[in-house]
Amino acid sequence: MSGLTEDPILMKSDGWPTYHLASVVDDTEMHISHVLRGEEWIPSMPKHLALYEALGVQTPQFAHLPLLINADGTKLSKRSGDVRVEDYWRQGWEPETLVNLVALTGYSHQDVKSMDQDVKSMEQLIENFDLGRISHSRATLPLGKLGFLNRKHLHAKLEQARKDATMKSSILSRLRTALDRDLGSSSVSKFSDEYILRVANLGQQRVDTLDDIPREMSYLFREPQWDSENCRKFRGSVSTESFRHILNSVQQFFSRTKDVQREWPSWMEGQAKQVNGGKAVVQKSVNVWGLPSLKLLTYWV
Repeated sequence: MSGLTEDPILMKSDGWPTYHLASVVDDTEMHISHVLRGEEWIPSMPKHLALYEALGVQTPQFAHLPLLINADGTKLSKRSGDVRVEDYWRQGWEPETLVNLVALTGYSHQDVKSMDQDVKSMEQLIENFDLGRISHSRATLPLGKLGFLNRKHLHAKLEQARKDATMKSSILSRLRTALDRDLGSSSVSKFSDEYILRVANLGQQRVDTLDDIPREMSYLFREPQWDSENCRKFRGSVSTESFRHILNSVQQFFSRTKDVQREWPSWMEGQAKQVNGGKAVVQKSVNVWGLPSLKLLTYWV
């Protein structure tokens, strides 16, 4: 190996080994078979191979991975934005989403024709992993997919919460924390666990993160300000005759209907033919009356 690399310092003056020696010894003692590390370590490869040879030990299989970079080609750094996992957790992104996002970066997946080809669970990633499918070129994180991926993983968690007590407890704890922040603990305590989960399931398609649900679905946790200017204008856009008719009809609808989600569209179509202004007037009247109110959610879901 003489002449292939410089003579590196292996032990510092204070008696501590440098990284080059420490990493080789550590990998040997830990019986490491494969080492995957960033491409910036390629220049150190000759030193490490020489050390393995000098120690007379088995050399692991090495793979050097391309770096993640910013859109402008510069290296990821704190100055250019959020680069730590904790930064994304604080913003409400699911851990599974972050793993999924990184797994889409610098890797060529096989199932590119499936409907949800970008949505990957950890189990799927492990089962289908192939070292040979890692790209040789540097890659940029596809941050534009964060919202889409997070909604998919959030939906899976809410489905799992229906039958998994541990997941249910975790989801509820996070939702109650967000509700405490937005509404105050005294207001949140009156809502049952089942009610909060129903709201989360209703609102999941309207938000990117679980923390957004209390804010985006706030009308299901607090009564509207009926005397506000917006409410008065909204009510004023519908004639009293049409408003009364729709109120009576919607009350009868909820009192007799068991499957609201299935029958609601046809009910709306029928009412639209009976009032001046059509479907828009029906929607306004129902909203003014408070369909998305606390008392009606039990029927809606």
